[in-house]
Amino acid sequence: MIEAARAEGLVALLREAGRAHHAAFAHVGGEDRDWARWYAEYVAPRLAAAGDATVDPDAVTDALERAEQDRQHSRPDADWPTFYAGFLQARWPWTVRAP
Repeated sequence: MIEAARAEGLVALLREAGRAHHAAFAHVGGEDRDWARWYAEYVAPRLAAAGDATVDPDAVTDALERAEQDRQHSRPDADWPTFYAGFLQARWPWTVRAP
């Protein structure tokens, strides 16, 4: 139950980041070649606050890029926030607490 709540919190954070990114890049139709860095800078401080830990934006950038590569290779039709959350939780010690 706790892991499911953490996964839901991480999915919610990624969806929030997606909405913020879309708004920030609406003028270019959402195009951003450095999207992973933007997301990392958005989510890293929130992950750190939720987990009471230091979260390195460079590590998050790398993880997000690898998550997207894995999603494109293994499950391209998967809901990206859900896929990324599972990918991140399987590989990183930090998680988001449920609200």
